[in-house]
Parts: sequence; structure tokens; C-alpha cells
Amino acid sequence: MIERMGKRLRRQRPRSQASFWTQQYGGMPVWGVAGASAFLAIVAAVAVPSILDRPSPTSASELRPVEWTLTERPPVAVFFGDSYTTGAGSKKGGYVTAIAREQKWSSRNLARGGTGFIPNPDQTVEQARTACGADYCESFIEQIPAAVKIDPEIVVVNGGRNGVGANPDVLRESIGAFFEELRVQLPDATIYVTSPLWQDETAPDELNDLAEWERAAAESVDATFLDLGQPLEGRPDLIGPDKVHPNEEGYQVLAASINAGLSR
Repeated sequence: MIERMGKRLRRQRPRSQASFWTQQYGGMPVWGVAGASAFLAIVAAVAVPSILDRPSPTSASELRPVEWTLTERPPVAVFFGDSYTTGAGSKKGGYVTAIAREQKWSSRNLARGGTGFIPNPDQTVEQARTACGADYCESFIEQIPAAVKIDPEIVVVNGGRNGVGANPDVLRESIGAFFEELRVQLPDATIYVTSPLWQDETAPDELNDLAEWERAAAESVDATFLDLGQPLEGRPDLIGPDKVHPNEEGYQVLAASINAGLSR
């Protein structure tokens, strides 16, 4: 009888050769459905206890996705100064590059050789090109608009040596005007002012007077004055061939001195 049923079923198979079981059960034989059901039952029996044993979150924070924090950009520092600040004679960026690296600042150097606190509108193009490589060398106060465009968090001012020999009254007034304007234009910036630097020779008395005027003007606008002394004094080994500007080692000494002042 079973054999006759098998023959009958074979005779009733559609001409397309599609299985009767395929038509009835979506492509899975009866034994496949039953087997899969049994397999899923076993998996469920094993998996359910492990799921139930798993500790539930104790707070909503455990259900939150991971939050990624972007690295903050380094603060931008603008430097004002003369040829000592430009790093004249250095192939490594002078002390500005070394300070920015140590302090983790992004630096913008506005310094110009031959400049200082007093504007020099009578400077000839030839003189300017020799001093700073431009048709006109802007004084510190004339560089403030460029600093405002940068919008720095930090300002470092180093200079004054080119003011030695100038009219002291004009120099003192120019120093005060510069710092007043700098604070007005950059009210939220942290401002550091270093004492003016000299080479390996003993600094003239005029430079010491200039340093005191800078200190008073800086403190009047809530800037921090860093008294560096004269790190190059008595060290001809730190001065370059021109007998004026530091060599690479000299710039590193200046950087270390300024970094120490910033740490204090």
C-alpha cells in the first residue's frame, strides 16, 4: 500500500518538476521544518538561561552610545618683537618656535627686524629692506591690526633694544600707547611682556630704564611682565658671526629663559 501511494504521488507531481513539498512549505521539506523547530528549541533552552543570568544595566548611562570627544585645538599665540624675535640668523625659527613647541601653542610671528615701540615714517625703502625685508617696517603699534585679525588667546611681546638712543620721553609715551591699544583691541588675550634683551656685552643703562617703563605699562593693562635679566651677557659663544644676534644655541638659551618665566 505504501508503495502504491508513492507511485500515486509520483504520478501527481507537476510537469514543472516543482516539489509538492516545496509548494506547500515554501521550499523546506517537512522533515526540514520539524528539524529546524527542534534545533531552535534546543538553542532556546540553552540560550534563555544565559540571557536571564546576564546582569541588567544599573543605570541609563550604560545604555547610551559611546561619545567621542574631539581634541581641542592648541591656543594661538602672537609674538611681537624685533630681529631677536624673528630669529635672525637661525634656521630653526629662533626662540619662538622652541617656545611654541614647549608650551604647545600655535604661534604667529609678527616680529620685524629693526622695529620697536616708536613708529619710523621717515624710514627709506632701502633702510626698510635691509632691516626687515619689506618696503616699510611696521612698529609694534602698527602691527596690532594684524594681530586682531588672528584673534589670539595669547600675546608675547619682546623688544625695545632698537629704542636705545631714542628720545626717552617719546619712547616712554610710545610704550604706554602700544600697551593701551593692545589691551583695547585684544581685551580677552593673556599678554606676556619680557624684559628687553641685549647681546653678550653689558646692557646700557638706557635699556634698564626701558625695561622699567615696559613693566609699568604692562602691569597697567593687566599684562604679565617677565624679567629675564640678560641670559646672553658674558657669553660670546652664544652670539652669531654678526656679533649682534644669537646663534642657534643662543636662541635655545633665550627660549629656556622665557619658558622658565612662563612657568613662574
